[in-house]
Amino acid sequence: MKSLFLFLIVVACSFSSLHAQENEDVAMVLSKKELVSGKETGAYRITLPAQMTKEDVAKSAGFYVHNFTVNFDEKSKEAKISMVTNDARNRQIIVRFMTACGVRHMNVEGSMMEMQDFFETYLK
Repeated sequence: MKSLFLFLIVVACSFSSLHAQENEDVAMVLSKKELVSGKETGAYRITLPAQMTKEDVAKSAGFYVHNFTVNFDEKSKEAKISMVTNDARNRQIIVRFMTACGVRHMNVEGSMMEMQDFFETYLK
C-alpha cells in the first residue's frame, strides 16, 4: 500500500512537471482582431513565456533591428513589436524572433498552434 501511494505521488509530480514544461514554449495573443489590425499597422502585442527576461528579449531582438523593434515589459511579459517595413517577409522574421525566444507554440484566443501555422494564418 505504501509503495502504491509513493508511485502515485511520483506519477502526479511527473504530470505536473510535464504541464509546466509545455507552457514554457507558449506565447499568447489575446485576439484575432488584434492580429488582423497588426497586419495592417505593423504593430503587434505578444505575451511571451513567463521565464523570459528583458536581457533575453533584447539579445534575440538585436538580430532583427532592420526588420522591427521590440519594446518588452518584463513585469507583464508583453512584447510590443513595431515593424520597420510592414511586409510579409519581415512579418515572417517575427517567427524567427519568437523561435529565438524559445517559443514553439502560439495561443490565440485559447487556441494553440505551431509557429508556422501562426505565420500562415495571421502574418502572411
